[in-house]
Amino acid sequence: MMLTPTSQSAPTFNPRELMALYVNQQYDELSTHFLRIWQHFADNTYGDVSERDQYFINAFIQNFLNLFIQPDYVLSDAFVEPFIRLNLTISNVVAMSSTKTTDAHLEVLRNQERNFVKILSLCSARNTVQFDRRSLFDAEPTWASLWYSAYSEIYRTGLVRPEVCANLREHFCFNHPGLKPTYNCQEIYFGSTYVPALTDAQASGTNGAVGRCGGSELDRLIKPVVNQAIRERVVGSLAGTVVNTPNPRKIAVVSGFWHQAHPVYRGCFYFIKSLQGYHVTLLRLGGPKANEDVSPFDEVVDLNVADGVLDPSPVLKNDFQLVFFPDVGMHPASILLANLRFAPIQVCAEIHPVSTWGALIDYFISGADVEVTDHPERNYSERLVLIPGLGVGHTPPPFTPGGRQKKIGEMLINLSCYAQKVNAPFCSTLRELVRRSRRPLRFRCFVGSSLVRQNDFVPFVRDLTASLSQTQVEVVSERPYAEYMALMEEGDFSMEAYHFGGGNTVTDTLFVGRPMVSYQGDQFYNRVGSHVLRMAGLHELIASSEEQYLELALRLIHDDSYRTAMTERIRRVDLRKTVLSDSDAQYFRKAIDYLIANHDRLQKSTDRSPIRIPR
Repeated sequence: MMLTPTSQSAPTFNPRELMALYVNQQYDELSTHFLRIWQHFADNTYGDVSERDQYFINAFIQNFLNLFIQPDYVLSDAFVEPFIRLNLTISNVVAMSSTKTTDAHLEVLRNQERNFVKILSLCSARNTVQFDRRSLFDAEPTWASLWYSAYSEIYRTGLVRPEVCANLREHFCFNHPGLKPTYNCQEIYFGSTYVPALTDAQASGTNGAVGRCGGSELDRLIKPVVNQAIRERVVGSLAGTVVNTPNPRKIAVVSGFWHQAHPVYRGCFYFIKSLQGYHVTLLRLGGPKANEDVSPFDEVVDLNVADGVLDPSPVLKNDFQLVFFPDVGMHPASILLANLRFAPIQVCAEIHPVSTWGALIDYFISGADVEVTDHPERNYSERLVLIPGLGVGHTPPPFTPGGRQKKIGEMLINLSCYAQKVNAPFCSTLRELVRRSRRPLRFRCFVGSSLVRQNDFVPFVRDLTASLSQTQVEVVSERPYAEYMALMEEGDFSMEAYHFGGGNTVTDTLFVGRPMVSYQGDQFYNRVGSHVLRMAGLHELIASSEEQYLELALRLIHDDSYRTAMTERIRRVDLRKTVLSDSDAQYFRKAIDYLIANHDRLQKSTDRSPIRIPR
């Protein structure tokens, strides 16, 4: 019997044919059949699963796992990398099936001979069954490094689950001389900042040691390993070929996300525009973007990326005095270039608000009003440059509020955050909110484009729905910006995620006239949203503890007059003169002028305290 899901592009498979290939020891053909179906799941993310789809998934997973763990089914070398790279796809689709995890199959594999590649293919952070990482790397560090990177990708979809948080925390704390994680390095750079710390209660039932570190404590451990591996294996041979003849008036900006609806553009446009008088070149990663505005640039140069390989030739001979990286870590090529010294001065900023922890970046520009006052430099490997104000320059959203109202009876709470920000501790707080609320709640979770790969979407929705089972949950995937903002306008209020908060999402919420409850921490990424509220005169919506965060949300839920008053206050705020002003861009320009004029002296100094740009 041929089985196929509902998608017209979906493959078919016949269980008897698969078994026949196995019985006849045609293992390469069997592997080819499996990879054909797995590639379908890697390339096509299901938005929902019909009964027919579910039957297909269940049947395929049952047949695949049953044959894959047979001791005499040996994978040829040509199939090793493809199966290991599919680690997250396999984990996601198994989670979509009735099997849920590969725990039982990993236990079967544990004591088999020639089990190494199969373990690396099936072992993900969803598993309670885990293997000693050191033993894996001692056995074969190249394949283990590939697995390390593939295993890391689950941060996008799995952090709702405490066991995934615990396993990823242990994963990012691990090191080994053979660990060279260059495959999909942006997933490690990006993902390591989103793994939260768990309390003892939240980690109950997980197999990982309960740690108190998350976010920057983790990324400062693993990013240096990634940076070193990239310099050794990817850009090392290029370093000697760079010819730079610096012109003090030449600046380059490296970005793969320069389009009008993207946070990089919205947070950086005013800053780049302030550089008039310099010759500013956009080094564009990945080619032109829709809704692209390159008006602040004198020149645009494409740095092409084909099959994940960057062509660096346009920068190997250049005359840039300074290179500005607004979004290191969000595009793999940005990490490669941040580890290649191709200009005398290399700078990044709070558009992607995390340190590179050891890339070849000299300075990190941040907002003095946002950073903690007690040694903020501790959160950066780069020399910190503090400019007055927010440290980013939010542009007005391309949207006109229309007074749209909700059509449901429940209190509608917006959670405007990518899926990786929705983690187990945050869900625990939301469950407590539901428990204390005297009104029925509905959470509308805007996950944007974060769940469009490797069938991330359905496992995330199912996990989130299960975690918040006592209330209604809507998960809104990527929408055109105007549609997203219209849906935001329907909400009664918004709650900022933690430990990784937001900046543009707070301005979006205020722009549609809705209150936002913020939870302030000690990193830029969980302080910037709170400072946006301060700029709007909404200090009382900022919490500094979980209990205060819950109390603020409960007041907005239960006190209609208070919520209405806060909404009216927001509508009276002139956002274009406060939150959405370009007035701080002058300080970014002063910082760039200062660094160009003083870089040689600064490099000779042993002082690592922040450089403060005056008003």
